[in-house]
Amino acid sequence: MLIKTNGLGAAIAFVFAKGSKGGEPNRENPWGLLYAQIEEWILKDEKKLIAFAPGRLAQALTETESWNYRSVTIEVLAFLNWLKRFADALIEGESQE
Repeated sequence: MLIKTNGLGAAIAFVFAKGSKGGEPNRENPWGLLYAQIEEWILKDEKKLIAFAPGRLAQALTETESWNYRSVTIEVLAFLNWLKRFADALIEGESQE
């Protein structure tokens, strides 16, 4: 919802601020893990929508063209939708056991 309300750049900055430790994503923090997963997904994306050094996604979003920013936003929303469904499936599986 943060992405749809504030835009991808602001949402990524928020997630990074909540989940970073010493300027690096802290994977032990849920926000840091989410940031790291989004960043890894974009870096591994075969479409190569945006190029950036690890830990610099927010900066790269501020420097990219608007059409590219929209493409990355669509990709991140699709990834998060998939991640949500996967998490829901795991949670439902636990209740059945």
